[in-house]
Amino acid sequence: MLTRPEPSAAIELRSVTKRYGQKLAIDAVDLTVPQGTTFGLLGPNGAGKSSLIRVLMGLSPADSGEIRIFGEDARVHNPALRQRIGYVPEVHSIYRWMTVAEVLRFVSRLYPRWDHDLVSQMLSALELPPKKREASLSKGMTTKLSLILALGHNPDILILDEPTSGLDPIIREEFLENVL
Repeated sequence: MLTRPEPSAAIELRSVTKRYGQKLAIDAVDLTVPQGTTFGLLGPNGAGKSSLIRVLMGLSPADSGEIRIFGEDARVHNPALRQRIGYVPEVHSIYRWMTVAEVLRFVSRLYPRWDHDLVSQMLSALELPPKKREASLSKGMTTKLSLILALGHNPDILILDEPTSGLDPIIREEFLENVL
């Protein structure tokens, strides 16, 4: 049992296990990611990478184990902790009837640290049209919007699940160089 979190750990997982019915998706994973590092999960499709991220984000409960983000139990609903996390999911769930500007305005109200200037710069740099409805965005444009939503509040940690999926090669390279 984890009794004292490491003070410099951004993420700590101890014996985290997750099953979907009889299928073992995550098998007693132990992981420590120090603050200030870039860390990636690598493996073939079906290896459990997205399942691990969903468990870490509290979107799917772990069957067992301990999960800490910045030393705090990530399994407990903690709005202050969630404010510190930027997350880009593998499958984007954005209100399709809203325009890009409406989505940004809606989400900005959820984050006291929302940085309107940064968001404006990213909109321009990523060439994302504010008046376009989300339903009419290409997969790459939806990914760009998700990245802006994840970064717009200056999170202390950024958790990305397939963040460059759907991005054209030039934007993918710019993202990898500038964000990561």
